[in-house]
Amino acid sequence: MVSVTKTIEPEITTDFILPSVNLSYNFSAKSLLRLAYGKTVNRPEFRETAPFFFYDFDRRAGTYGASFFGDTLDVAQIQNIDARYEWYPSAGEVIQAGVFYKSFKNPLQQVTYGDGDNRQFTFINSNKAYCYGVELDARKNLTFLDDKLGTHIFKNFTAVGNLTLSKSELKTDSSAKSQFLNDVIQTSNLQGQSNYVVNLGAYYQNDAIDLQSSLLYNVYGPRMFSLGNTYDPNIGELAFHSLDFTLSKTFFKHYIFNVGVQNLLDQSVRFVLDTDQNSKYEAKKDKPFSSYNPGRYFSVGVKVKF
Repeated sequence: MVSVTKTIEPEITTDFILPSVNLSYNFSAKSLLRLAYGKTVNRPEFRETAPFFFYDFDRRAGTYGASFFGDTLDVAQIQNIDARYEWYPSAGEVIQAGVFYKSFKNPLQQVTYGDGDNRQFTFINSNKAYCYGVELDARKNLTFLDDKLGTHIFKNFTAVGNLTLSKSELKTDSSAKSQFLNDVIQTSNLQGQSNYVVNLGAYYQNDAIDLQSSLLYNVYGPRMFSLGNTYDPNIGELAFHSLDFTLSKTFFKHYIFNVGVQNLLDQSVRFVLDTDQNSKYEAKKDKPFSSYNPGRYFSVGVKVKF
């Protein structure tokens, strides 16, 4: 018996010119304005363009690489424009505020075809997309609280924070290359792009006793997981809150004890079907699709340095 395996050799052009320009203007020794432009690319991953099928046991659905259907994924091209104001009030402290705009050509997207028990996933190039928003960053030592309260508790604490607010839109029409274009939803938000992301952190470092610790909080807003079709709406991922803790202590100058806990809140990752097709992905209004609990992760370790 002779087995014949068909081979494919998709050709993807990657000879791109990627210009970038950065300008900065110093208002003073502690503040400046930055302007930046850059072109970047996003190349398809192997699983996105692979010519085979694999089964996703978490979502109980099959996934096909684009080449399985004879499609060739193009490299996505992104134009990036950023403007940011930076202020450094003192050593180790910073406050930043910025705006950004990104324009996508041939953005890579995961799409759903079929529905119900026949639901499958594959990948396509949409036509275009854009994303714009604002971002705020801050890093502040908490010594000023000691000055106000007359204590020495906060001198080793530093607080950090980041807030990103954004809006995105994805457009797909018949001029894009895929046999699934007649079925996919043509206007949606960009896959994996949340409207808001918040990061907060508190750090403690006491060199006198060789002790460091951190408590980090993150939340990202609802986001599109898979672009839907005329039979099945978009699949969205709901907001996820995480809280992580780490502690490190050095003993006798050579032994470092580390302990850490991830996902202290024991949050579950939840997906819904956007049944009202408003691209908002709401637990109370949309139909549950799937969920899983990654659980808490504990780590303990000892390092020896010479």
